[in-house]
Amino acid sequence: MSNELETIRENSLGTMYEPATLEVNRYGEMKEIVQGFADKYTNLAFTRDDKKGAEEVRSKLLEIRDKFESERKTIKKAYNEPLNEYEGKIKELNKLIDVPLNQIRDGLKEIENAERSERSEALDTVLEEKYEGLDIEITAMSTWTNAGMWTSKLNPTKKLNEEIDKTIQDAVKEKEYKEAQIKILTEFCKAQEIEAAGWVSQLEHRNAVEVIDLINLEKERKNKLAAEQEQKRIEHEAFLAKQQDELSLMEQAKVSETPFNEPLNNMQHEQVLINVIRVKGTQNQLNNLNEFLINSEIEVEFVADETNAIPYAIDDLPY
Repeated sequence: MSNELETIRENSLGTMYEPATLEVNRYGEMKEIVQGFADKYTNLAFTRDDKKGAEEVRSKLLEIRDKFESERKTIKKAYNEPLNEYEGKIKELNKLIDVPLNQIRDGLKEIENAERSERSEALDTVLEEKYEGLDIEITAMSTWTNAGMWTSKLNPTKKLNEEIDKTIQDAVKEKEYKEAQIKILTEFCKAQEIEAAGWVSQLEHRNAVEVIDLINLEKERKNKLAAEQEQKRIEHEAFLAKQQDELSLMEQAKVSETPFNEPLNNMQHEQVLINVIRVKGTQNQLNNLNEFLINSEIEVEFVADETNAIPYAIDDLPY
């Protein structure tokens, strides 16, 4: 079989080819006539009076042009007939070759896939040995399973070993860098008394310095928000205190309008009670309270205690 293939490969098909001659015998004469027509009717401005004559010339020119084109197609068809027949024979031979050729290709592909699988398993073994003692994983390059990267005994070549070692070294450096970034960020979060887990996840897209900047910005935002809320609370309490003062003044005004004999008359019919209370307020508030007690004819007795408040003396009261 190999001798037969060598015979075909080393010999041509013996194709007989005689270049055909295509020549327009009256080309010069025809060109001169056509050129005369072209020169005569080029760049002419036709009027309505010239319409009929222009239409006749147009018809003649189209007729001549169609004649030339028809002759060209006829000659081309006849000229291509031997070429088409020749190409058909070559294609028929190639179809005969394609049948065993495709089968051989499929068989070789299966063998190559099996060999690549063997190299892939050998690569896994090499990587496991190089991984030993290292808490890392790397992504194997597709070229590492190429036949040129392995010896006939499935041992990695020097080039493959160098590429794998460099990739592992880079992975170790990357791991150490990430661990250092996590440590920096974790210690910073601990110092700030904040949960680190959520911020550590940001290291997938940023370095520790950038994440710390984000933390500081968040802290500033929260502090600003807290200050605004505290200011609103103070303003609200001041507003409530002002309302309370206004209500107290309104209540005092109502008491001052009550006739003095009404509380006295009520006291004649109601049981008298004694309560001990401690009063705290501003000088103005205590003055208002004293006036209220006087107007209400409530008896007051001073009870000394350890506070620094200045009570009203009994002599200051009207009874």
